[in-house]
Amino acid sequence: MNALHFRFRIVGILGIPLLLSCGNTLIGSDPADTPRSNFQILWENFDRYYALFEFKNIDWNALYAVYSPQVTERMDDRALFDVMSAMLAHLKDGHVDLRTPFAYFNSANRKPLKTLDMELVKREYLSSGFQTAGYGNFTFTYGQMSAEIGYIHIASFSSRTGRSWVDKIDPIVDRFSENKGLIIDVRNNPGGDSRNAEAIAGRFADQKRVSSLLQVRRGPGHSDFSPLRELHVEPAGAKQFTSSIVVLTDKTVASAAEYFVLAMKRFPYVTVIGDTTGGVMANNIHRELPNGWAYRVSIGKWFSADGEFFEAVGIPPDISVHVAASDEPLERDVILEKAIELLN
Repeated sequence: MNALHFRFRIVGILGIPLLLSCGNTLIGSDPADTPRSNFQILWENFDRYYALFEFKNIDWNALYAVYSPQVTERMDDRALFDVMSAMLAHLKDGHVDLRTPFAYFNSANRKPLKTLDMELVKREYLSSGFQTAGYGNFTFTYGQMSAEIGYIHIASFSSRTGRSWVDKIDPIVDRFSENKGLIIDVRNNPGGDSRNAEAIAGRFADQKRVSSLLQVRRGPGHSDFSPLRELHVEPAGAKQFTSSIVVLTDKTVASAAEYFVLAMKRFPYVTVIGDTTGGVMANNIHRELPNGWAYRVSIGKWFSADGEFFEAVGIPPDISVHVAASDEPLERDVILEKAIELLN
């Protein structure tokens, strides 16, 4: 394997740089852009960096024995994509994907039930008006549920435009400073950058607290990990809202949005209402094969501050509100109504 000579992107974890080791190929030699070479590099990078083999009880060597013989030097790109996708499908991991010019594959193939219809919320629950802010003027949607209860929907923690948009939540927090309660809705939030999630959670922090624990794959063995590292959330921004808060969740909440939920659950005045989150929590790195195809590898395990591991199962709410598939199309938001009832 040559992890050094094809392009890759290193994704930091809350500002922690990840130094990835290279393989045995001599400096100056580029890996061949052939079906066999591309498959071998993909398999070896997962073998070296993937964090969840033992948790998912996956024999990666056995899968190599199944799929490697299917790769030939004469196969076309579509056939190679199909073999790679079939192998990665065994991981069932929302942070494992394969991107090509002609197709996209995600190994989890998640299709979670959506419990939030933002247009319904705007029309029926924010009838006195709403505003938007953030990147593209859509990240934050906010308004009053009543004279004393505010509402913020956070659509994403994306880092594609940097982190300057995060500060746009500060005037929103200031606006709600006299309210007795606040609803923070992260349903339909697929995640983004955990540093953005931490910064926004800091607007609701009363003091510095341990938010979660992180462990990263280190070493060639599938059980080789770094020691557990404490991550923290602390007051951020000009003003913090620390009165009663309800966070709304469901299975559409994933990745950095789940880190946000873990952080918010550390505050004694926060209640989480809704459904279990998506359980797509592993840290990941972006890499690229010699043929230009991009893929992601989950390299880290995220735990709650008290050591619970929610990968693949999701973070449970404090108060569960069930929404059945038969409830679509949504005519009322029962999760939101439960939050309003609690704050009243």
